[in-house]
Amino acid sequence: AYLANTINDGRPGTLMPGWSEDKGGLAEVEIARIIQFVREGSTSTDLTPLPIALSRLESGHPEQGRALYAQLCVGCHAPGGIGDLAPALANPSFQKYASAELMYRTIAFGRKNTAMPAFRAPSAGGLDDQAIIDLVAYLRTLGVRQSKPVAQESGNQVTGSQP
Repeated sequence: AYLANTINDGRPGTLMPGWSEDKGGLAEVEIARIIQFVREGSTSTDLTPLPIALSRLESGHPEQGRALYAQLCVGCHAPGGIGDLAPALANPSFQKYASAELMYRTIAFGRKNTAMPAFRAPSAGGLDDQAIIDLVAYLRTLGVRQSKPVAQESGNQVTGSQP
């Protein structure tokens, strides 16, 4: 569902446009083929048995997750999850469509052919289930990314900052 929604609606604030029939002209069958192609190159994360009960995913502590994010994630996902070398986690589409299970699986098992490590692995920090659940809880606090104006007029002078 996450892949389908991302392809259909795009990722606001990024270069990823929506490709649904009304946005980009792709039929459902074409989007299904894209999803199949993406899955063929990905890890078996979706098939790995979840080592915890789904209900536990809602029991995280965002403050503990914030500390872990600052230590392990900020280098790629940037402060506030705005994205840098890795996807923006504060992106409205990600926040809307990525389930807690998808977030847990990605953190725990990583993503093949990307820089995203499997954080449950001892070589990548060996996080336990509660630490990953806390990270998921923190990710949910990131909310919607706000863009800043590129420039503002101040008299005859143009000032501002890059988004």
